[in-house]
Amino acid sequence: MKNTLIIAALSVFLVANLSAQNSDVQLNTQGKYVNSAGEFLTGSLEFFYASGQKESFYEVSNGIKDGQMIVYNINGTTKELGAFNNGLKVGEWRSYNDKGILESVAFYKNDLKHGTWKVWDAQGVLRSEMHYHNGVRVGNWKSFDENGKLIESVNY
Repeated sequence: MKNTLIIAALSVFLVANLSAQNSDVQLNTQGKYVNSAGEFLTGSLEFFYASGQKESFYEVSNGIKDGQMIVYNINGTTKELGAFNNGLKVGEWRSYNDKGILESVAFYKNDLKHGTWKVWDAQGVLRSEMHYHNGVRVGNWKSFDENGKLIESVNY
């Protein structure tokens, strides 16, 4: 859910800032990256904060996210790493805080939550472990306190 919110917020940010940072790149009404002539883009796209610091990197094919994606914090550290296949989230996705500490690891299969997800706090303590199969909650979900002690366990 957190990753979905991050991507949604990023999409809004990109729509608002594409023309200011990359005058020849924009999202069309179907959510595909196009140039000023309306042609679908293929290759690598980079976006920048107003300060000039790199904000994100995407690989696209025929206007659709397809390949690696990296989002950066304003201080230059990596905020999120993931990959797309023909516009769908796939494989491992990692999120970090602005100090570079790992916050979460998630897995997707064809845009569906799939596999084991883990969430850590700012001190690096594992706080949650969740399991999905094709978007459905499965297995034993665990929550841990600030010391890493198991405080809740729920089976799905």
